[in-house]
Amino acid sequence: MKIVENFKTFNVFKEEADQKFLPKLTETVESSISEKDKKNLKISLLVISVSSIIAIAFLIGMVAGFFNKNINVLALVVSSLIFIIISIILIMVFYYKSTKIKKRIRMEIKKKLNPELMYKEAFETLEKGFTYLGYSDDTNIENPSQLQAFNKCQITEKDIQTFRYNVPYDAHIKARSASKNLLIDNKYPVSLLNILWERVVKVNNKENVEYYNTGILKINTEHLKDRAFDFELLKKKGLFGLTNKGIKLENNEFNKIFNPISKNELKIRQMYTPLAMETSVNRYKDKAGSKIFNFTITSIGKNVYFEYNVDFGFMELNFPNSIKKDKLIKYLYNDFLKDTYSLYYLLSFIYIPLYLY
Repeated sequence: MKIVENFKTFNVFKEEADQKFLPKLTETVESSISEKDKKNLKISLLVISVSSIIAIAFLIGMVAGFFNKNINVLALVVSSLIFIIISIILIMVFYYKSTKIKKRIRMEIKKKLNPELMYKEAFETLEKGFTYLGYSDDTNIENPSQLQAFNKCQITEKDIQTFRYNVPYDAHIKARSASKNLLIDNKYPVSLLNILWERVVKVNNKENVEYYNTGILKINTEHLKDRAFDFELLKKKGLFGLTNKGIKLENNEFNKIFNPISKNELKIRQMYTPLAMETSVNRYKDKAGSKIFNFTITSIGKNVYFEYNVDFGFMELNFPNSIKKDKLIKYLYNDFLKDTYSLYYLLSFIYIPLYLY
């Protein structure tokens, strides 16, 4: 029998992660940056800085020379251009060299860390019922019925174009991330991906480009059979033919936040018991550790959809420009924690109530 699930707070998760993941990440970063790399990067930075100063100085001197009649302008221009060109070449060479070193270090860190395995272990820490499977192309499903369900769970172009409430109608897809999969309670396949939208707006005959970051998550609920039903949560207006009037449940605060909408009032009441409503409200208010915002939940037929705003690098290990050890460790660890917990935060809204059982 399904019971109302409570949720793990970000602080509790972080305390556990500090013991399990931070030491490994720290060791990996430290072992991936050699003393030779540090020395070469310092030299590159020094050469780039000095060359930039020299180039700027000669450029200023060349411009100033045009206003001084006692100076041979031609000789000044030629000599200045020579030094400026040499400085630019040095900047380009050492910038390329430093970029190459940083790229190699990042690739080495990523290879040693195995982020997908870290995400999997993190979800085992957060919720035993959530199994992280990684990239859809790498998902190894042996159970034929589960494989069929995962195939139906993949996010389609129609899904993306349908669930774009936070994106202007005239924006188009600029890029999309690779799809990733999870499994809830070994029954319900989950697929998610990130989308970068681009919109060209004309203002005073000038074209301005706007970008929007969204994510979409899809849960296949065929296992529910006739217990599945259509509903909407966290929307201002009803869609897909559902009534615009929200159902008033016992918890007024829940009604105000979630605005439950469905043609099947009995099932929505069975789904949201008083405890489920109270826990869902507490979950909504406790946003610590989550980077998700403006999200909506829609159940249609045999699928539940989440649409939300999130950065395009969501559920990918993102690196900063700097590879200074302390900054790099802090950035990577924070990115890993926030991504993992944000996905858990989303899924908890469908796992708390009495629906997926």
